[in-house]
Amino acid sequence: MKFTQVLLRLNDVLSLRGLRKSQHYEDIQNGLFTTPVKIGARASAWPEHEVAAINAVSIAGMTDDAIRELVIKLEAARKVAALEDCHDCHCLRQFLPASQMKLAQVAKEVF
Repeated sequence: MKFTQVLLRLNDVLSLRGLRKSQHYEDIQNGLFTTPVKIGARASAWPEHEVAAINAVSIAGMTDDAIRELVIKLEAARKVAALEDCHDCHCLRQFLPASQMKLAQVAKEVF
């Protein structure tokens, strides 16, 4: 599955979610939102499709547990996307711990 490669900075994410920064980071801590992607030494962003997916299930009234499951799948899909984009998947094995490689393989089956 291919995802959009648009990355949103914090202010854009906060605007789309309608939350304050403190609540946004509390959601991340509670597993209700994905962790940011580092895009620089002092810069982070979130993939646009992840923000849209989490907003959609929130609007649909899904439970916190269902949202947590989605967050786990979205973060696992990041690793799958990296594996699919890599021409030599063995190069990623040096960067991903075995537990994350296994999670990435499971996510690949799901997506």
